[in-house]
Amino acid sequence: MKKSLSGIVILGLHALVTLQAQSKVDQINKILRNPADKTVLVCAHRGDWRNAPENSLQAVKNCIDMGVDIIEVDVQQTKDGHLVLLHDKFLDRSTTGKGNVRDWTLDSLKTLRIRSGLTNPTNHPIPTLEEVMLLARGKAMIYLDKADTQLPEILAFLEKTQTLDHAVFMLPYTYAEAKSKFGDYLNRVIFIPRIEMSIEDPQTFIDEYVKNFKPVAIQLRLPAADSPRVDLIQVIKKQKMRVCVSTIWDYVSANHDDDRAFLDPDAHWGWHVSKGVNIFNTDRPQLMLNYLRKMRLHH
Repeated sequence: MKKSLSGIVILGLHALVTLQAQSKVDQINKILRNPADKTVLVCAHRGDWRNAPENSLQAVKNCIDMGVDIIEVDVQQTKDGHLVLLHDKFLDRSTTGKGNVRDWTLDSLKTLRIRSGLTNPTNHPIPTLEEVMLLARGKAMIYLDKADTQLPEILAFLEKTQTLDHAVFMLPYTYAEAKSKFGDYLNRVIFIPRIEMSIEDPQTFIDEYVKNFKPVAIQLRLPAADSPRVDLIQVIKKQKMRVCVSTIWDYVSANHDDDRAFLDPDAHWGWHVSKGVNIFNTDRPQLMLNYLRKMRLHH
């Protein structure tokens, strides 16, 4: 009887933890779809790569533990059709292997190890997309970058694993391109169009989405603080969509990037917030979370 009761208690605790975990993703989805919510969402670029190897399970786990909303990872495909996390098409920079990822089977890739930011080999193996989605299920959304070349395979995988509602895509597609490439999945994943520097008429780009399919957010590239593109932040927000900016590099964040914010967050991350940005893609997730929590802009 005691053993049975213990089992019931354990199962009850497991169910409670699962429910709490699921509510995290539910909460993020609600915030994304509610532009009036003052919460500023944080997306971690390649996971917590400053404290763990990029695109490793540990980098993802660190982000989950600190409370990151969206975790950006990069997806490649193996010779035998498996989806794995790697930024580059070639193994040389970030792993102990060499050559093209597509020339390796999953079993052979699993014998390799990811290199640290200082290029030293670590004990971390290359994870599969399945391992990452299972780790993050209910706890954080996953931004799948480098998805262009294997989008059909990724969408089929997400459908099979019932994780479509966890997936975020940020791609420089016009509405027509997005509809063509995603099809019916466009309404089932979080798709955030990105306005690249090369887009000469960003207003028309926005108008097409407003007319045909209003995304939860649009990502802007901001070349400078005095760029006309800065005015688009309020244009997008008036259409009840969120605005995402990547502060990883200075040349896409109006020179208000993570490295500058490291020394003066108010002058740089604060500049973006004052303009209306409410989703950040950052290389310093913990510091940004600390800042936003101090400003009462994140839980």
